[in-house]
Amino acid sequence: MKKKKLLYWISIGIVITAILGITLFMNYKTISNLNPKGKVIIESISPSSGSIGEEITIQGFGFTPKNNDIAFTSDKINFRGKNTAYLNGISSKDGKTLRFNLPAVLEACAFSQMKENEACPTIGILLPKGNVQIFVLNENGISNKVTFTVK
Repeated sequence: MKKKKLLYWISIGIVITAILGITLFMNYKTISNLNPKGKVIIESISPSSGSIGEEITIQGFGFTPKNNDIAFTSDKINFRGKNTAYLNGISSKDGKTLRFNLPAVLEACAFSQMKENEACPTIGILLPKGNVQIFVLNENGISNKVTFTVK
């Protein structure tokens, strides 16, 4: 009788350990998949509208310590048939936050995406007023787009 009880409790212990192990593994997989390597994500931009010179904060994941490029897309931008211009070289101390002052003038290329010995025209592209789509590019990839209004 004592052997049966002992085996019963050992079996219960094994089942509980297995359940706890599976639960811990699933929680670890969920946490580790919040930002898979190579994924750049914008969660929010604050404020959602602003004037030239105003500080803008982008919150998200996958930002690199330096060389994050912020792309601005608008039908009002047109350089060599492209409607996107860039603010280059923005740093992130924590990989989740980018802060910059809204520029009046943008660049023609995303420096983080350029190949070795590739040239970029040194031309200033004016940031137009109105709605623009913003996204982030860096060595981890390209983020989703968010809408921002330039006043």
